[in-house]
Amino acid sequence: GTVRGDRRKELKLGVVVALLDHPDDFRKLWILLELESVFLEKPACPSRSVHQSFSTLPSGANRNLRDAHRARRQVLIHGRVLRDPAFSCPAYNMNMFCTSRLAAIAAFLLLSVSLAAAQDWKTASTYNGVDLKGLTPSQTTVALKVLRDYGCVCGCSMKVAECREKDPACSYSKGLAAAIVAAAHEGKSEAEVRNAAANSPTAKSIKPKKLLDDPIQITTQGAPVTGPENARITLVEFSDFQCPYCRVAAPQLHEVLKAFPTQVKLIFKQFPLDIHSQAALAAAASVAAQKQGKFWQMHDALFADRASITRAAVISLARNFSLDIPRFTADLDSKETNAKVVQDVTDGNKAGVEGTPTLFIDGQRFNGLINADALHPILSGMLAKH
Repeated sequence: GTVRGDRRKELKLGVVVALLDHPDDFRKLWILLELESVFLEKPACPSRSVHQSFSTLPSGANRNLRDAHRARRQVLIHGRVLRDPAFSCPAYNMNMFCTSRLAAIAAFLLLSVSLAAAQDWKTASTYNGVDLKGLTPSQTTVALKVLRDYGCVCGCSMKVAECREKDPACSYSKGLAAAIVAAAHEGKSEAEVRNAAANSPTAKSIKPKKLLDDPIQITTQGAPVTGPENARITLVEFSDFQCPYCRVAAPQLHEVLKAFPTQVKLIFKQFPLDIHSQAALAAAASVAAQKQGKFWQMHDALFADRASITRAAVISLARNFSLDIPRFTADLDSKETNAKVVQDVTDGNKAGVEGTPTLFIDGQRFNGLINADALHPILSGMLAKH
């Protein structure tokens, strides 16, 4: 999920590099360069690299959906960034970024130089902000190995070396790198250097999240559900059909339901991210399919080919499921369907959902990896207490 911060930083080259990992969005870089200012953020969906709300809004449905997201994200209308006075800008790697057009252009001009460096962190011998001077060859070898293997604690899921290259302004990877180099300089072994990193002030400054947050109320009336009505445990998932992590989570949750066929049920809530151009369309398609009793079939099909979601594609899927096509297309474009998706997003915002997938177990937000093996002991323990 998105990690929020309140520190202003300059544009990171790593963010631009990440943008280029999405070929479809390369053309949007030119739009970025023309904006007076651009806000960059760490994705709520970990796959997103840069806010893409400046995509042309094709319909009133998407415009309403954008409004539902506005409390958490900036809105770009007619090429201008609008800010709510109470708006807290999301962050990329725990930092907030606001850059001018000149900074963006400068970053782009340096991109050709930085791209190779950002991608070669596994073999590089130097890293941004990491001073290896004064280390012997053997000490340097130890330091580089730990830098490449030790995970950054900022929440980016990158190694320290990778984070230094792709997010050089990250204070967490910088602090860990300093602790690693200092320990290596003292002649400590690899294991001792890792221990020094783990016990560094930077690592200890991160308070681990509880695996399960305190329970909250989530409105689920009318949402699609699979599993027994009287199940003892209810899972609620907020998901985006274009999110690659949601696609990975879907079969894992299916395995959970197979392991607990009479004790657990799953409720699906829409949370299409505004940085996924076809997520709102996919959400509407699934709601339209639900109206004809084929939500889960559409759910599985959309995830199976999430990179090729178009209006023609979802209508083709509806035809494959023997749906009433005139009714499906009418529902796809209806205000009622749009209102349903917007309401789910609003419910997610109220529940503190910042990214996808987000899972709640009996109203308790689950802060671990959505994996059948990880969820099994938790659910078994809860059932034993019921």
